[in-house]
Amino acid sequence: ASTSYTATHNAVEAMDSTGAAMSGVFNDSALFDVGQRIGVGDIYRIDRGFASWNLTGLSATTSITTGEILVCIASDVQVNTAFDITLVSATTGVVANPLISTDYGDIINLTSSYGTVNIATGTTSVTQGKWFTIPINSSGIAALNLAGTTAFVFRSSRDINTLTPGSSAVLQEYVQIDTDPAPRLVLRIV
Repeated sequence: ASTSYTATHNAVEAMDSTGAAMSGVFNDSALFDVGQRIGVGDIYRIDRGFASWNLTGLSATTSITTGEILVCIASDVQVNTAFDITLVSATTGVVANPLISTDYGDIINLTSSYGTVNIATGTTSVTQGKWFTIPINSSGIAALNLAGTTAFVFRSSRDINTLTPGSSAVLQEYVQIDTDPAPRLVLRIV
């Protein structure tokens, strides 16, 4: 986190609220945040989430017609600017599983969308316990690793497009995604 949006966005390591590199990554067992915000002291914060699924039970010849990820909102958030939660690939060798602090910088270049869902402005769009469905597009279906682990990074479309959350104090455009219940990967197989 920093008073410079560019420094926060392009950091090679996750930073704490003082701007120092974190010794680890915020791996809360109950939730992860996705989006951007600016808080007291004009400190920018950009959150990128991560989830993975073991697909080794599927045959390598499995034909998947559609897929989606279901996520549950962990807490109420006032969204000041609408954005999309965008799925990007978390291929092995680019990010670690579980994440490490240097993955923050590695994720910057992951911008190809594998699916999106819009988070609308206002207080009623993002409420605790509400489920969102993120449809996986054809590129995302093709990226599924049927012989092992499939992982996606959850990013804000505004983070991907390097659009600041604004300049007024406490401007929020993020959601908290519950990990209990965990994000669910739903595939339709023929």
